[in-house]
Amino acid sequence: MNNSIGKVALVTGANSGLGFEAAAQLADAGFGTIILAARNEAKAEHARARLTERTARDIFETLAMDLGEPESVDAAVAELATRGTKIDVLLLNAGITKPPPVERNRAGIELTFAVANIGHHRFTMRLLEEGLLGSHARIVLAGSEAARGDVPGMNVPEFQAYADEHHGGDLEAAFESMARATAPYEFKQMATYAISKSFAAWWSAVLASKLPEAMTLK
Repeated sequence: MNNSIGKVALVTGANSGLGFEAAAQLADAGFGTIILAARNEAKAEHARARLTERTARDIFETLAMDLGEPESVDAAVAELATRGTKIDVLLLNAGITKPPPVERNRAGIELTFAVANIGHHRFTMRLLEEGLLGSHARIVLAGSEAARGDVPGMNVPEFQAYADEHHGGDLEAAFESMARATAPYEFKQMATYAISKSFAAWWSAVLASKLPEAMTLK
């Protein structure tokens, strides 16, 4: 990234996969501090040790945060506030997909939605409320081609038709049944993932229009 020298990045789901690789690339791009957010401190610390060895740069900090649980998100934001660090790049990468049986958080939300949708929304809003994003911060949301609805095995329903058939046309009720994986919605792992990514694309479009003028979201 241009003009990245000395800046601060935070990556959710940084302990593995795309999040881990993104953290390594941010280090190579010259970021001064990279905060590795993972579900618990052990995962974050393991990622920190591996990234420090791989990049030969001791610039990584850890942040324990279970995005599936609101209390954990709030505690993570409080911890960041005590550090007083302004985040220049926020990479919302964390995600989860689980096969049946359905797993839910304490609020009754299926984990795919609880982590990638509600968790990222709460985290971003709390960072904005606490003034922890830099004035020219860039927010990057990891998406998926599955949101288009044309990836084999990742079918996205026609939402209004689904709402008309099962919820008397009430889209909000239809979306809630999907997010909670409750009847009449029939939980399927990959279809649920695709729906979650569709919701994320809508959310990012709305948020991008409401951010302070100098901030951007991609």
